[in-house]
Amino acid sequence: MRWPRPRFRILSLMIAVLICALALTAVVIRRNLHFYRERELYHARMAENERRQSRMAEDRLRNPTNETENGMFRYVARTRAERAEWHEALRKKWQLGVSHPWERVDNDPPTPDNYGPIDFKPPVYPPPGQAAAPSPATQAK
Repeated sequence: MRWPRPRFRILSLMIAVLICALALTAVVIRRNLHFYRERELYHARMAENERRQSRMAEDRLRNPTNETENGMFRYVARTRAERAEWHEALRKKWQLGVSHPWERVDNDPPTPDNYGPIDFKPPVYPPPGQAAAPSPATQAK
């Protein structure tokens, strides 16, 4: 006995494609939601960390010990505050992605100019009683 040949109608094929598309869409949205939530939490932690370090540097400015430390802590407080604002903007971007995982997220805001390791170079002062050494720029002339 022969098996009956299945009949595929256009409507049944369209329904099968629709079911597959809905299943794949659900998988993609779930994956995006997980990724967006991770990024949002990361930037929330980083923004709080940068704010805390900025406050610590500002607290040190209230009890200065010398001018070099003052300049360094002023620089650290300013750069950490800028970084905190940047991380906060990224947190808001990813938070919008969490609330709308089916939409594309915008591009990242531009990074602060000073993003990266803090490399404060304190000024070099000559020892008392000695003249300042000429700079390399003045020696080349």
